Amino acid sequence: MESRIRRFLLTAASASLMASFSTTSWAERSLATAQDPGLEPRIVRTDLQEDEIDTEHFEAGLFYGHLSTEDFGTNDVIGGTLTFHATEDFFFELAGGKSDTQLTSAERINPLLDLGIDDDRELTYYNLSIGWNALPGEVFFGKNRAFNTAIYVIAGAGATDFLGDKEFTINGGAGVRVLLTDWLAVHLDGREYIFDSDALGSDNTYNLLEFRAGLSVFF
Repeated sequence: MESRIRRFLLTAASASLMASFSTTSWAERSLATAQDPGLEPRIVRTDLQEDEIDTEHFEAGLFYGHLSTEDFGTNDVIGGTLTFHATEDFFFELAGGKSDTQLTSAERINPLLDLGIDDDRELTYYNLSIGWNALPGEVFFGKNRAFNTAIYVIAGAGATDFLGDKEFTINGGAGVRVLLTDWLAVHLDGREYIFDSDALGSDNTYNLLEFRAGLSVFF
């Protein structure tokens, strides 16, 4: 009986000693693993650069295009713009343009007809408009080159000096802006100008259609 008790105690002591040794070994291995710098995560960060509009909010540009004037033909038009970008979505544009118009259809049919407007054929306009960048996005050229873009709509009011009179004019249209760099952009625009005039003896509503291309810089 005594020998059985001794064997039982020896077995229990051996099991306790082995469990203690295993626990100590596992703790040491865990500590060694945690302190092993070879197992630390290695994160390689990639810095990306993307051209954006400069922090300045002003944009100045020049444009050239064609202006279709009712019964005065389609003529070259040149002008300039000054734009203030109030937010990422909305901007204000001050614009002005000039175009030299052609003879009317009546004058071409009858060369002797004199409408008395030879000194007033030059058409000039200026307006203040508000624009909305409706569809910002990107356009891709090849695999590794992309440019920021914005399709916008615009509307406003101003004046048109034509046939010796200066008339109140409303305008509207749409365009696309492509940022070539963070300070240089190209524009493609379509605009319509509407005004009333009685310079030819009767009230007439003129609808002028303009298509133009331009370059602008941010400053």
